[in-house]
Formats: sequence, C-alpha cells, structure tokens
Amino acid sequence: MLTCSVRVFHRNRYTGYYRMDKVEPYSLTQIRDNKRYIVLAPLDKGDLYCYASYECRASDDYPMVKVNLEAAPNAARKDASVGAMRQIALRDEWIATGLDEPKGFISVSPGRNLATLLYEEDHVAAVKRFFIESIRQLREELTAFKKNHPELLWNPT
Repeated sequence: MLTCSVRVFHRNRYTGYYRMDKVEPYSLTQIRDNKRYIVLAPLDKGDLYCYASYECRASDDYPMVKVNLEAAPNAARKDASVGAMRQIALRDEWIATGLDEPKGFISVSPGRNLATLLYEEDHVAAVKRFFIESIRQLREELTAFKKNHPELLWNPT
C-alpha cells in the first residue's frame, strides 16, 4: 500500500512567492478533489498501479466500489499495458477505459453501485467479497502479465 502526503502550496498574491500551507494525506486530497477514497498500490516504478476505491461521482446516487488497474499517460511500455488491459477486460464485469487514447490514462476495472450490495443480508461482507474477488482476478491476470513482461520495472511483491 502506498502511503504518501500531498504538500499544498499557495501563491501570495502580493509577493508572488509560493508557500507551503500544510501537508495532508493523499486520501484527503482524493476525497476533496476527486470525490473518492482510494487505497493505492504501485505495481512498478510509478507508471502502473492498482487501487481499491469508493467513488462518489454523482451527487444523487450511491457511491461505486471499484478495483482499478491504471497506467499513466507516459507509462513505460504503455503498449504492453494496453494489451494486458484488453485481456483483463474480457472477464465478466471488467470495463476498459481510454485504451485507444495515446496521451491519456488507461484503465480497466469492475465496479458495483453500492446500492446493489445494500440488499444483501450482510452488506459489509458483500462489499468485502467484491473487493477480494476483484483483487483475486486482477492478481491472476497480473501474474501472467509479469511473466510475459519481465523487462518492466516491477515492484517486489
């Protein structure tokens, strides 16, 4: 799991200089700026990562729970990541995003609206099962991907 902080800088309109106001956890920045809470795990040296999240995109709807595999726009061997994500997207409930956009983020993820899980007898256990099963599926696919692409700078697992 990645633990990091974000430094918040503000520009003084009179002097033009920037000053650091505070250091805040990355998760707080994600909640404030992107309306999501994520737990992030880098898979290589910064270009490819996985995260589990609760995302509140629409104000009138329940949050989504997601497990996401994502690569940065400038990722090393992005073509290999696109191939792996196309393969993962063949699984039921996995949806690929941005794979044909050469300069954007690319990702693949399953997502469930939290409302669909609230009807289960133990909805907390249902959310946990969703995360565990999605991460298990992703791990299976990434294990094969790592074997086929040892040239990428993988983090030790």
